[in-house]
Amino acid sequence: MFRWRKRAGRPPVHIDVMQVHHSAWNAFSEHHYLTADLNRSAACYVAEVDGTPVAFVAIRYQPMGRQCWLFHRLVTLPEWQGLGLALRLVEHVAREYQVREPHRVRITPRHPGLVRGFARSPLWRCVRAMGPSTRRALHRIGARSAIASRSSAASARGEITATFEWVGP
Repeated sequence: MFRWRKRAGRPPVHIDVMQVHHSAWNAFSEHHYLTADLNRSAACYVAEVDGTPVAFVAIRYQPMGRQCWLFHRLVTLPEWQGLGLALRLVEHVAREYQVREPHRVRITPRHPGLVRGFARSPLWRCVRAMGPSTRRALHRIGARSAIASRSSAASARGEITATFEWVGP
């Protein structure tokens, strides 16, 4: 029902998450801003709604620097965007990986909507905010623990980019 000055919120959507073969990336790759292939060591997951694949994410082990599990290639098909499915998919997979060594699970989203979604979630902590526009955006929505750092490329382009670490429930 339509009401002036009232948000209806997101409709409830049930998703099923399953691990899939790398070939599932072919159905999502054209909707991702990067054209590179998947890392061969990555594990791939798909979210389905009523048997229809709607979102994809890959996760891989990051052995250098601060060892962690790192999400990459997060994609939601255009007709399913805006429902919070990507965040729910990543949270489902993060729960599985938090019990594996190393226990750290991270993601660095570049889409402003995803950055805001992760920043608002109590299950994620911002460990690195890149560029002044990101720090301002995170401050506006009250993100906790945003740590300022520099990334010359992201800052120069004015992109909103941040790294989030899973803290869980």
